Amino acid sequence: MEQTLKQALTEIISGLYGPDIDLSGLDFIPTKKEFEGDITLPVFPLVKQLRRNPKEIAEEIGRALQEKVPQIAAFNVVGGFLNLLYSDDYFLEAVKKHFQNKQYGIRQPSQDEKKLMVEYSSPNTNKPLHLGHIRNNLLGYSVSKIYEATGKPVIKTQIINDRGIHICKSMLAWQKFGNGETPESSGVKGDRLVGQYYVEYNKKYNEELEKIKKEAEEIADKIYEKNQEIIKEIDLKPDKTVNIDEKLISELSNKIEEAIENSFEKINEYILISIINAYKNEDYHNKQLIEKINKKVDSFLSYLLKQIENINKNVNDINDIFMYSKTSNLNSYIDKINEKTEEIKKEAQKLVENT
Repeated sequence: MEQTLKQALTEIISGLYGPDIDLSGLDFIPTKKEFEGDITLPVFPLVKQLRRNPKEIAEEIGRALQEKVPQIAAFNVVGGFLNLLYSDDYFLEAVKKHFQNKQYGIRQPSQDEKKLMVEYSSPNTNKPLHLGHIRNNLLGYSVSKIYEATGKPVIKTQIINDRGIHICKSMLAWQKFGNGETPESSGVKGDRLVGQYYVEYNKKYNEELEKIKKEAEEIADKIYEKNQEIIKEIDLKPDKTVNIDEKLISELSNKIEEAIENSFEKINEYILISIINAYKNEDYHNKQLIEKINKKVDSFLSYLLKQIENINKNVNDINDIFMYSKTSNLNSYIDKINEKTEEIKKEAQKLVENT
């Protein structure tokens, strides 16, 4: 169609403006979406030659094209752009022409094309066939033919999977509950009979699962009841329980006191070394040195408190094992550490100021 328009345009311009008009740069382009039309002719290349308004030139050419080319139903002009609209008959004839060509749009397969496999409809062997399988067959076949039309070699296949856990479920249910039933003895189609035993398997499975769940709940109830009995028995014998707890606390307390003592020794050692180094390096500023020492003391304190927290957690975990609710009281150690730390800071400050 575009070639027809170009030929008609050449004749029209020659007739309207003379044979000497330069047509180079004059070409059709697709119409922009925001405007009405199927194809557009910008007439600006003619403006300089004709020294006329582009809108007037476009309207003249539009009228001439509509008269000369029957496929042009209408036109409109926007500035120097001539927008042409094709007639309905043009589109109908184009579709009719392509429809009559049975090979329209079909590519011949190339040796370089990779093969494609389309698998359908592969019905479930445990269930009866139904209309949905016909739908899948039609879809699979259509997709295959579309791919073939694009030049791709297509292999059509389907998988009849009569192996795997799904068919085993039907077999097991039939063995356990079928009593030798067959399609002939039951008057039921084979595929439907297999499907019935697949459903029967899931029914029995859920029943068994519920039974096991109930048994587990009963065991849990018994354990809970027994635990209550144990707790009552321990509550009636506080001496025995307290002895266990006191022995544990005694052992852990020794560890805590040892950790505290070692930590404070390290703190005092650090303070003395810091003062000596500052004196040697002649970098002796009381305020900065005290801040540095206090920061280090706080760091030791944080580490020590973390140790106490971990030991305290271990005590509570062991108490839980013995089902004894008494909580170990280790807060006194934490108070002791805080008090000792403040004393060391004050002593360090005095030592720095008097050096």
